[in-house]
Amino acid sequence: MTSGAAAPLAMAASATEEVMMEQGPAPANAAPLRLEEGVIRGGWALIRLSGAHPAPGQLRLAARGPAGGLLAVASLQASDDRQGAFVARLDLRALPQAVMGITLEDAAGSPVTAQVMPAYELATLCCPDLAAFEAARLARKKRLRPRDGETQRFQALQMLRQLPWSVGSRLTEAAMTMAATQAYRACEAEEAVTAADAQRRVEDVLSLIEGLPRSGWNDAMRISLLTARWHVAAIAGDRAAFTASLAAILGQRHDFRDNPEALLVYYNAVRSLCVLAGVHLLSGRVAEAQDALAAIIPAMQAAGARVDLRHAVAKEMGATFRLLGPVQFLMEALQAKPGLDAAAVVALPVSGLDMTVGDVARVSLIQRGIRTANAARLAGIITAWAADPAG
Repeated sequence: MTSGAAAPLAMAASATEEVMMEQGPAPANAAPLRLEEGVIRGGWALIRLSGAHPAPGQLRLAARGPAGGLLAVASLQASDDRQGAFVARLDLRALPQAVMGITLEDAAGSPVTAQVMPAYELATLCCPDLAAFEAARLARKKRLRPRDGETQRFQALQMLRQLPWSVGSRLTEAAMTMAATQAYRACEAEEAVTAADAQRRVEDVLSLIEGLPRSGWNDAMRISLLTARWHVAAIAGDRAAFTASLAAILGQRHDFRDNPEALLVYYNAVRSLCVLAGVHLLSGRVAEAQDALAAIIPAMQAAGARVDLRHAVAKEMGATFRLLGPVQFLMEALQAKPGLDAAAVVALPVSGLDMTVGDVARVSLIQRGIRTANAARLAGIITAWAADPAG
């Protein structure tokens, strides 16, 4: 990786593949060097390197900005617990620019050759411009992002810092994807302060999109951001933002069918409306739940009319369309028994599912509507809110 340029993504390698970092010549008489591990923890880069012991001051790890300027540097220290390994820590918490990546250099700042192992996830932390971002395929290929959640969130924050959020009247895919990514990873961290910070960043992008002209693209981006917002708001404990986000998605239901970006809309819209319907059912608001459930069908129909057979898209479509069965059975059960009180509705059996309405609301709607890996944790928070509507 050359200084000041976005490197090829090291994490495109498989879990066992070694990648050669094209950094220039190794120090004279040195054994092969390997960047074994590299992750972000609390704003610090933690790095482990193996190979021949360098002379004091011979090698360093450097964080560089968009124009190649040196932002942070750390020397190597012998590891206390691993023979033949060296460690370094770089403080990245208050840098003036986005960090493009962390490279191995000699004392003069020239790149040094090293093998990059799959656990080293700091080679590419930012792209210099939108063209590089699109070429890296980070928006569409989740497997190309760091596998470590905190490192992935840090990368997303660097992208938000470096790349434009809008071009003309259109929100950039980079802004939406990276804002949502940092929110979902913050949600999975399950730390209220981190979640609140991530929520504010999503809201900053939402504020921008509200000032842009309405379009199918911008509407789809807005739904994606609102979906990320209600996820992270649940961890942040912001019930008002959670409720407002779901209501705003329902408010766009009349646009679902005619939106040319229906494939982008439906995945987030359907899951969000399932969660909203589940909350209403557990709160005893049957009419509102039926309204949310009814809005799901147009979104699914619009997506089906624009089916895309690319593997990643088809996989997402299949996972979301599997929600249709429970939704239909639930709607039929509610229509067959109108006028029941809240307690009776929750206990009502749903034919075809061997579940009660309450079970369907908790599991099939709320938990399966959640996008993050900690769905059970979020579902617990959301169902507790639903059980206490006045809380």
